[in-house]
Amino acid sequence: RSPLKPGIYQVRVAARDERSAILGSAMEWMVIPDLSKGRLSLSSLILGLGTVKQRSADGEQIQWSVDKRFAANSQFEFMTFIYNSTLNNLTAQVHVYKDGKSVLSIPAKNIEAAPEDLLRIPFKAKINLAGLQTGRYILEVTVQDRATNKTASQQSAFYIQ
Repeated sequence: RSPLKPGIYQVRVAARDERSAILGSAMEWMVIPDLSKGRLSLSSLILGLGTVKQRSADGEQIQWSVDKRFAANSQFEFMTFIYNSTLNNLTAQVHVYKDGKSVLSIPAKNIEAAPEDLLRIPFKAKINLAGLQTGRYILEVTVQDRATNKTASQQSAFYIQ
């Protein structure tokens, strides 16, 4: 963990395989919202969640897709965290766009707040990519707090190969 002030950050990571010497890198822009202003906010979208079994005693570990590339006719899970909500009457609407046109819509879902962490409410959902063509897409998640009639949205690009 590293405490960061609100703002826009670019995160860069590079790695080299010791055996093959192959290099790889990834970059992502990340927005840290200013939660002190009390506005309904969402974290960045985390795409491609999956559980990986560990050989060690640690059990399972969650990982996500760094390159946001998914196979055609597959599905992926995504996640965001909701901040500064009234903790009830939350709904989430999910849309997928290609070339500015909506190609997939998930009906609005009620979000249940977990009692263990009411300051940071997780929202997860799965997207079925069956029938979508290869190319670049935009995932958009909009959360509405019906008690205050406020909304917050977050977008992320992903690719179908």
